[in-house]
Amino acid sequence: SSTRTAVVVTISTTNTWTGATSASWFTPSNWSCGSVPTAASDVIIPNVTNKPIIDGTNTTALASTLTVNSGSLTVKSGNTLKVTDAVTNNSGTITLENTASLVQINNVANTGNITYNRITNTSVRNTDYTYWSTPVSPLKLAGTGGISYNPMSLAGSIFYSYLLLLFHSRI
Repeated sequence: SSTRTAVVVTISTTNTWTGATSASWFTPSNWSCGSVPTAASDVIIPNVTNKPIIDGTNTTALASTLTVNSGSLTVKSGNTLKVTDAVTNNSGTITLENTASLVQINNVANTGNITYNRITNTSVRNTDYTYWSTPVSPLKLAGTGGISYNPMSLAGSIFYSYLLLLFHSRI
């Protein structure tokens, strides 16, 4: 006679950062599932000693959703964090350095703040123009004292706006 035993397999899409080995996002032992998150993973970053860093050369880290709970996440210059759905920052820190990118696939609401540390050319003079853009609102440029951009109060600011008019005429 043989005995049958039912086995229940639970598949979790949640992958929580543990930082057990290092600060590298791409080290499987730093994750609760023992594997690096995929585009199907709901990623949670708690506050632990080894803070996750997306580093390397032109690497892309993936997540379905990303939640930073009082921890921190840094995306080093030249690398990409690609999130399919929502990015939620619950009093944590999400920092993108210089040429790092955050790519969000679906148009969904996000919550919390993201810091983008961008380096500009050091030879820029006060009469030169540097173009900044942001995919989020409100635009806030940090620096000495921080500068907030408000398009309704441009007078007297360092922000300039131009209206380009093109006239076409037929002869």
